Amino acid sequence: MKLETNIKKYYLFSFLNYFLMSLPFLYAYYLVDLGFTYTQIGVYGFMLSFTIFLFEVPSGYLADSLGRKLTLFLGAVFHFISIALLLIFTNFLSILLVPIFGGLGQTMISGADSALFYESLKSVKKEKKFKKYDGKAKTFQEAGVILSTILGSIFIIYGIKLLFFIEAIIGIFLIIVSLSFIEPKKKEDIELSIKDIKGAIDHSIKNNKLLGIFVYSFFVMGFSNVIFFLYQPYFLETGIPIRLYGFIFAFFSLFTALFSYYAHKIDSRLGIKNTLLLMPILVSLSYLFGSIFFVWWGIIFFAFRELVRGLVFPVVGDYLNKNAKSKYRATILSINAIFSRLGYGLLVLVLARGAEIISLKTTMLIFGIILSFMTFLFWFFLNNGKK
Repeated sequence: MKLETNIKKYYLFSFLNYFLMSLPFLYAYYLVDLGFTYTQIGVYGFMLSFTIFLFEVPSGYLADSLGRKLTLFLGAVFHFISIALLLIFTNFLSILLVPIFGGLGQTMISGADSALFYESLKSVKKEKKFKKYDGKAKTFQEAGVILSTILGSIFIIYGIKLLFFIEAIIGIFLIIVSLSFIEPKKKEDIELSIKDIKGAIDHSIKNNKLLGIFVYSFFVMGFSNVIFFLYQPYFLETGIPIRLYGFIFAFFSLFTALFSYYAHKIDSRLGIKNTLLLMPILVSLSYLFGSIFFVWWGIIFFAFRELVRGLVFPVVGDYLNKNAKSKYRATILSINAIFSRLGYGLLVLVLARGAEIISLKTTMLIFGIILSFMTFLFWFFLNNGKK
């Protein structure tokens, strides 16, 4: 069946979308080579999140109404533009165009890729194995990160601009793959209007399970994503040579790929409740131990966060897909991404400013304490709220 080819194409798309050779060096490039401050790269991170905040739901609407394939194509094009801009600009205000186009690319891809994949599996009666297949897709995603970051560490001696150029070429292939997808036919004939965005929001508000996971994503995924922001500043402050950054990222991604592949088994064994509790505990441990042992080998504690990164998308994605109406599925996945990115956008500004005014070490400790307290509150409401 032709729709089954979408499965392998989705794996390839995931691999290419995360083939980012400059990923381990970008913030170090901003801080060292371009002389940006922590606050400035915090603003950079906020602009990425703010762009996603503005366009995530409209992009989900486009995916639901105009098709997932077209939306993925637009996302791949914006992704390519963001990389091309890195080859051109070096001043702070111009560089802010990068997170804007990068954010547009992410919003177009976010939700639409998972929705197309889920609908493809549903069309061939394999939707019950979504977690397994999506976990495998995330493994390909991490394979892209692992290979690209290792190559980045090898080629960084020739300058980061070379890495940007190679990524631009990969971006062209990503566009080609996006055009090769076959759009699944929905059983119901759907013609969405702008009112359907409100319909998806109303559906989410009235569904306690969806609303709860949105709040969860705001805090847990927000705190988790902020750790990614502080990796390179942490490496710089603890004296890790820049040529090793790519190998460290590859090591982290290997952990993520492993746990992503087995996410469906872990979730089945622990249950959704315990899995959701485990993830913020692991993220808080990364903050706490990383700040207490603020030395080069303290990076091993960031592995806790990488385990969460491997679990969160297959587990939360499956939970959302099961509780969302097909008509609104891509839009609801996009709403969830808004909450996680909004949490990241606000928290990254606080962490960046704290690192500049107080210190990175102390700010990490404070974040770890706050998340630990919030995990306790989450546990309390989970066990004492309405069933």
